[in-house]
Amino acid sequence: MTKIGEHTMAQRSEVAAIYTAGIVQGLALVAFPAASTVFTSPQHYDLSSAAYGAIFVPQAITAISSSLLGAGLTRARRQARVPVGPWR
Repeated sequence: MTKIGEHTMAQRSEVAAIYTAGIVQGLALVAFPAASTVFTSPQHYDLSSAAYGAIFVPQAITAISSSLLGAGLTRARRQARVPVGPWR
C-alpha cells in the first residue's frame, strides 16, 4: 500500500486481486445453479436432488472458512480498511 497524507492507497495488484476474486466467486455462484438442468438430466449426469445439493457443500464450507480466516487475519494485522479501489 502507498501512503498519501493520512490515507493509504491500494496498489494496482491489490485491487486486481480483489476484483479477480470477486469475478471468480461470482462465476462459481452463477455457473453451478445455471447448469442444474444438465446435472439432473437423465441423459447427462442423472444426479438426484440430494446429490446435486451435495455439490454445494464444499463451496459453502470454503466461503464460510475464508470469511472467518480473512476476519482473523485482518485482526491479526490490525488493518482497519480493505483496499477497494485507487480512488480512495
